[in-house]
Amino acid sequence: LDDGGEYLSSLDADEAAEIIGQMNADDAAEALDELDEQTRNEIFELIEDIEIKEDIELIVSSSNTTSSAAIDI
Repeated sequence: LDDGGEYLSSLDADEAAEIIGQMNADDAAEALDELDEQTRNEIFELIEDIEIKEDIELIVSSSNTTSSAAIDI
């Protein structure tokens, strides 16, 4: 998704979390990074796939961007 954050923000949090859970971790982290902090954290908490959440956490923890670091993991 080129405008992943914009698309995700147009969905309710449950739908967005379901889509994020089906994405590869790099794309998921990038899409989440485009969202405001509150929305990002809400969607992240709803992701059911533990493996993708762990992968996103790993990507975020190795990222140098302040917005990515804002994911409350």
